[in-house]
Amino acid sequence: MIMMISAIGVVLAVFGVGLRLRAKKDRAARAAWLTTRGAVVSSRVTVEEVPGENGGSFDRFGANYSYAAAGTPHRGYIYSDKAKHHKTLLAKYPAGGAVDVFYDPAKPGHSEIRDPLVLAGGWIDGLYRFGFVLIPLGAIVALVGLVLPLVQ
Repeated sequence: MIMMISAIGVVLAVFGVGLRLRAKKDRAARAAWLTTRGAVVSSRVTVEEVPGENGGSFDRFGANYSYAAAGTPHRGYIYSDKAKHHKTLLAKYPAGGAVDVFYDPAKPGHSEIRDPLVLAGGWIDGLYRFGFVLIPLGAIVALVGLVLPLVQ
């Protein structure tokens, strides 16, 4: 049982390192993405409801944009849940406004608007952060598994 705890910790840490390496590789690949001009189709702030007993609501800025890549039309979406940025974002991304869109030349339907105030909903940054949490968590679990027999 004790060795199993250590093994779980090692697996968590190794998985965390793998996530960080994958995210780093994907971030480097995004640096080579091409850019094109697109247009904001719509932008607005909506009230999102959180279901459940402890639910509530929060405001979310969202904007849909369109662009053409390799002669094919595409659409993308950006959002922000930080209410302090919503007024700025509405002014920055009005419907019909021009926007620089970065897209993956291998998969032109994958795109992003590189603005620190918005999130593209991408999983790459999530993986990077999750890996950052798993590495120390796995190390702690592994150490607990190694120290537990010494304490008993």
